[in-house]
Amino acid sequence: MAPLRRLGLSLAFAAFGLFGSLASCTTPRALAQNSLDANYEALATAESLRTQVASQIQLVASGLLDELIFQWSEAPPFEAATPLVVGGLSVPYGLGTGLSSLLENHLFTLLLGNPRAHLTPVHCPACTSLFVVASPSGTTLGRGLETPEKISDLAAASGVRHALFLDFEAEGASLVLRAKITGLQKGLPIVAAKTISTSSSSPALLRDARPLRSAADARKEYLDLLAGRDRFFFPLRAITRIYAAASGAATVAPFVWFEVGAESFFTQEQLWGGGVSLGITSLRGLHEGWSANARLMRLVSGRTRSLTRPDVYLFAGGGVLDIRGENARPFQRSPSSQADLVRELDGKEPRASVATWRLGAEVRIKNRFSAGLFGEAVPSAPTARIGSYVDLGVLSIRCAGLEVGLWF
Repeated sequence: MAPLRRLGLSLAFAAFGLFGSLASCTTPRALAQNSLDANYEALATAESLRTQVASQIQLVASGLLDELIFQWSEAPPFEAATPLVVGGLSVPYGLGTGLSSLLENHLFTLLLGNPRAHLTPVHCPACTSLFVVASPSGTTLGRGLETPEKISDLAAASGVRHALFLDFEAEGASLVLRAKITGLQKGLPIVAAKTISTSSSSPALLRDARPLRSAADARKEYLDLLAGRDRFFFPLRAITRIYAAASGAATVAPFVWFEVGAESFFTQEQLWGGGVSLGITSLRGLHEGWSANARLMRLVSGRTRSLTRPDVYLFAGGGVLDIRGENARPFQRSPSSQADLVRELDGKEPRASVATWRLGAEVRIKNRFSAGLFGEAVPSAPTARIGSYVDLGVLSIRCAGLEVGLWF
């Protein structure tokens, strides 16, 4: 029985091995399916790359059209406005007719938006229609502009005397635009021609079509707009000042100020800057006042101003506050000076003028919005009426402030 039992176990293990081998075998149908999936994946990758290349070529080609019309605006091929028909626009093989249509629309936008080029686009259906011309020498089939026997008739019927032909060609890593203006005469004599080339790997620069600017001016304007690097800024700020109360003294009323100023940066990276501002405050029946301030600021969140995240600046400055009304009493010297006593005897409202020193931090978003906190020292204010938040010995922070701003 033992040999039979061992034989049965051996056959069982052999059967399991056979089934496992059959399961692991790849059938011809599975191999074909895997090959088909690989081909689909390769085609999808190729189509994605073709789309990216076509998009880049479209931008570069539009930039070449911009440069062509700009040069003709600076040096017009005709002395007066001249009607012409677009006789043809060709693009590199494989990019489809969609690119031709997009570039043709862009060309019309440029011509209509830049009359200084003295080129007026005209619609001529017969110029691009197919004609069949029979003669003793043979039969000719072609577009109107390509049929010598029809060119003179087209010019007389449409009133157009010139045609524009544009050819975009890929030559290595460069995209070349060849533009020709021809007369609508037999042989299509060339009246003006221009060739412009650019690298297809260089970033495209699209310009505003009304009116066109040079590539250098357009790029500088684009970079300045992207970085927000205007030469001067005009902030409008709302500031709240909260003063510390001295021990045993009444609480000092908070002051809300509105300031308008002008600021500028000293470096292109906007690391250092400075500005001045004037402010006013008013609370009916309690106080009125004005202020004059100046500040110096330093970027601390990076080596240059960021295009994608908020910027943090530290600032230091000084100013003068002039306050009139009951809320000015805490800022008057104690005991009151002779001038203060004379004002009270004459029935005039209290008045105080104090100098301030300010240290703070400010967060800016694209030089359009800002928010900051600061501490302010008021050296001449009497300690018996205004307390201190932080006493650094040389500098005593007696006011805490919050400011928010809009930039213009």
